[in-house]
Amino acid sequence: LLADLDIARIDRQVNEIRQIEAALRRVDMGIYGVCRDCDGDIGYERLQRQPVAERCVVCQQQFERSYAHEGTPSL
Repeated sequence: LLADLDIARIDRQVNEIRQIEAALRRVDMGIYGVCRDCDGDIGYERLQRQPVAERCVVCQQQFERSYAHEGTPSL
């Protein structure tokens, strides 16, 4: 059980580092704060709360509705 918890924690940390690296690449490319789906601005408050955000609130909601069950087995 502890090994599983350690693996889950490490996986979360690796994912967080990847998100930070992707955000830094967007800064270098001059597209940080631009929604990857609609090319609109990602709101300042959203970026304050989630600095690695890739989508505006509207596009993120649509993304979550579309992919909320991805990877979930079904019959």
